[in-house]
Order: sequence, then C-alpha cells, then structure tokens
Amino acid sequence: PYLVYRTMRDEKVRASHRPWDNLVLPKDHPWWDTHYPPNGWRCRCLAFATDERGLEQLRRAAPKDAPVRTEPPPTQ
Repeated sequence: PYLVYRTMRDEKVRASHRPWDNLVLPKDHPWWDTHYPPNGWRCRCLAFATDERGLEQLRRAAPKDAPVRTEPPPTQ
C-alpha cells in the first residue's frame, strides 16, 4: 500500500530531491502526482512499493542521514 522514494545517495543527486530520499507515502497520496520519479531531465531517482513489514525493515535499516519519513516536505 506504500511507495518509497529513493535517490542514488551520491554527489549527483539534486539538492531539491535529497529531502525526498526515504519518503514513504501511501501509493494514492497526491504528492506522487507531481513527484513520481523520474521527475526531471536525467533524474535517477526511483520509487518502489512496500507494505507494513517492509516499512518496518526500512526504518531499522535507514541510514542516520536519511531516516524514513512519512510526511512529505513542504513544496515550494
């Protein structure tokens, strides 16, 4: 029931995409209407599906600099 936004986590990731890394939202959340990857020329980001069990695994394995978030950051 969820989608996870994932960047490549390297120096080439756009600053505007970094806050979206490890963002988990329901697959029908309106945020995906405008942010589903690839979103922009040469965007290397991806999204993948997960469930509650997968979400818990992501939370346990998330790097400290990219914790799992379940609320989208403010859009400018």
